[in-house]
Amino acid sequence: PAAVAATIPPADPVAPWLPRRPTPRAHAAFAAHLARAGRWQDAADVVAAGVPAEPPVVADFDALAAAFHHAGQWGLEAALRSRRLSIHSSPDAHAAAAAAWARLQAWDPALLHARIAVRSDPANPDWQARLGDILDAKGETMEAIAALTEAVRLRPNDTALRLKRAGVYRSAKMYGFAVDDYREVVKQAPRSREGAMGLAGALAESGNRVEALAAIETWVEAHPQDDGARQARDRMK
Repeated sequence: PAAVAATIPPADPVAPWLPRRPTPRAHAAFAAHLARAGRWQDAADVVAAGVPAEPPVVADFDALAAAFHHAGQWGLEAALRSRRLSIHSSPDAHAAAAAAWARLQAWDPALLHARIAVRSDPANPDWQARLGDILDAKGETMEAIAALTEAVRLRPNDTALRLKRAGVYRSAKMYGFAVDDYREVVKQAPRSREGAMGLAGALAESGNRVEALAAIETWVEAHPQDDGARQARDRMK
């Protein structure tokens, strides 16, 4: 009977595997394992029961938040990242919290954390770009452009940053500035389809259809298999 009873699954499938030494770090490691295994509710329960917001478990909070992120539980991730900040504040942690809240489209807490990250580490172009993204999502276009401009100044050869800023310029109908960014992208990365098509689009929107057609023709000649670009060229003609 004892052997048979041992094969019967317990009513609570998590409790038997709780750490024998119930330290906060052990609970945090177990919760991260559960989250990565897709058992995010069990993981949340283990966190609530045994992972206090105390300095010794700061790094464990980061690992837990990452585990919840990969499990697709962005709300729990955002809550954990904010709770981690109550233990110890750092630019990286604020930037991570900003990204987590932005994934939930909770723009106010995202903006708060992004601003703190930038104030704490203004020379980091990634934080400036994240602030720009959030401001753009909130409709604060000119502030977004200012943040992205600072990011480009800090990392002028980053074509992704220039493409991001060019897109915001276009949404604000500032086509001349968008053209300048797209030209720089095409110069630095001639194989960038987004840069080439963006340049053609921004030129057309600025009223310069001759240069727009020339830009798209250049791309089509180099990439004749690009059906979408050929169709865009034909429409422009």
